[in-house]
Amino acid sequence: MKAAGSRKKVKLAKFPLDQIGWGDPQLADLAAVKAALLKLVPLAHPSPTAEVCLYTDASQDSWGAVATQLEPGEVQLPLEQQHHRPLAFLSGRFVGDSSRWLTIEKEAYAIVEATSRLEYLLLRPVGFRLYMDHRNLVYIFAPYGPDTAMARYQADKLQRWALSMLSFTYVIEHVPGEANVWGDLLSRWGATKMPTAAITGARMSRLAGVERVSPLEAVDFVWPSEDKIRAAQLARRAKDSMEPRQPPLCWSDDRQLFLLADERVWIPDDDVELQLRLGVVAHAGAAGHRGAKTTAKALEDLFSWRSLRKDVAVFVSECMHCMTTATGKIPRPLGETLRATKPNEQLHFDFLSMAEGAGGLKYVLLLKDNMSGYVELVACVQATSDEVYQSLLDWFKRFGVVRQWVSDQGAHFRNRVIAELQRALGAHHHFTTAYTLWANGTVEVVNREVLKAVKALLSKRRLRVEDWPRVLPVVQGALNQMPADRLNGMSPLTGFTALPAVTTTVDLVDTQVREHLETVRAALDGMHSEMTAASEKRKRAARERVARRQGVTLPRFTESDFVLAATATGKSGNKLALV
Repeated sequence: MKAAGSRKKVKLAKFPLDQIGWGDPQLADLAAVKAALLKLVPLAHPSPTAEVCLYTDASQDSWGAVATQLEPGEVQLPLEQQHHRPLAFLSGRFVGDSSRWLTIEKEAYAIVEATSRLEYLLLRPVGFRLYMDHRNLVYIFAPYGPDTAMARYQADKLQRWALSMLSFTYVIEHVPGEANVWGDLLSRWGATKMPTAAITGARMSRLAGVERVSPLEAVDFVWPSEDKIRAAQLARRAKDSMEPRQPPLCWSDDRQLFLLADERVWIPDDDVELQLRLGVVAHAGAAGHRGAKTTAKALEDLFSWRSLRKDVAVFVSECMHCMTTATGKIPRPLGETLRATKPNEQLHFDFLSMAEGAGGLKYVLLLKDNMSGYVELVACVQATSDEVYQSLLDWFKRFGVVRQWVSDQGAHFRNRVIAELQRALGAHHHFTTAYTLWANGTVEVVNREVLKAVKALLSKRRLRVEDWPRVLPVVQGALNQMPADRLNGMSPLTGFTALPAVTTTVDLVDTQVREHLETVRAALDGMHSEMTAASEKRKRAARERVARRQGVTLPRFTESDFVLAATATGKSGNKLALV
């Protein structure tokens, strides 16, 4: 091609091969290429009467699939006696996030990917035979069966895989793993291994950034020597001639230390640093991170201070290594939710999906004031950013701009339209943690009450489920005018707008009492502070009740911690169904 200056056959044909260096080595290479082509496995033409078979398998790094066909009479023969004619070969490597999947996920992926790419062979009236381990399809169609603690994103992924498999007709043939040689040919035998150095290097690079959390391995760790103990004893004795309620001490000339009658070393009660270092030596390192009783026994044999057992119990309970290895649960501090102290200071909003109603309405956008609990329910056709934008503007034009917004991270809330509105109004939009409904519990509780009230009104008025938009204004009025316990018996409407709530009781009071009530209602200046005080008092009492329970340890989370979120799967069906 260099001599001809072109790749076109017309120009290449003008140059004889022997003039450009073609010789015996090139002839040998050409013969080797032809021999390799002759050794290729020929693919059969699909036959409409043949039985199509699909073998799949996956290893740690790769996956493979082979589609073959059999004559109808050969299906009954043992597997090793069947004469399979190949139709297609597929293989691939797991890279990126897929390389960290579970083994059974990788095997399920091999099935789904093979059926998707070989649809032109497998989508046939008589179906095909799928040779595999039964557990793989069980994992796809019943993800919560083998693993009830599966994450939500994993279950959603398997659900999508299951939907793709529903379009095929197939018969499952069980093949033991050691007999599935067709899949092994592509997933294990022919797959190149990752260099061991690369795997080791990647692992070491991750470990290099992990700081040591063992005090004994720290360079600046000071071991509790006899000189340190003697100095602490003399300093304490110089400060006070004798510890209050301390057992009698005697000076040992041999050890140059203050000892108790049983020859245990006395440790001053106020020298917390020395006690902590002794606890590290007795519990960590060669001590093997044993339990509190064993650690306390090891210290009591040699040392003594007044609160030794209590201090050791606290020390062992807060050891990070023991937390992760003993129970697997690490206590984390609970984060405080956002709270408002005056009306229209913080606005929560969320979408509630409903059955399709009149006019195509499918959603309810719920807006709630955090302080008073005043809510507005907006029926929507779609859960879009436009609906949120318009509803927020309607709220702001009536009650004023709210500077703090709280919502989940749905695409209808976290988008450019809402971000531009937030920036224009100078507000702050707080997003709750994904898959944690309790983080947005302020509005989730109202969602539950809305569903309950709508179902009750539909049943009472004998309306159809599609008529739920007709009762939505009634539900909003009931929620806003219902006396709230957290507001000290005041309704959300009164707490938000200072307007009296409409009650269903009969008006039996006289004019004098009514005038007195009007006078009392005029004193609204301290109302909001009283509501805040009552709410804080109840929350404080609830925290104290939890703290008094024996054996209750509140988890303590810190920012950037990873937490395991459990997603409850309830019954499926219509939310407004009565049964």
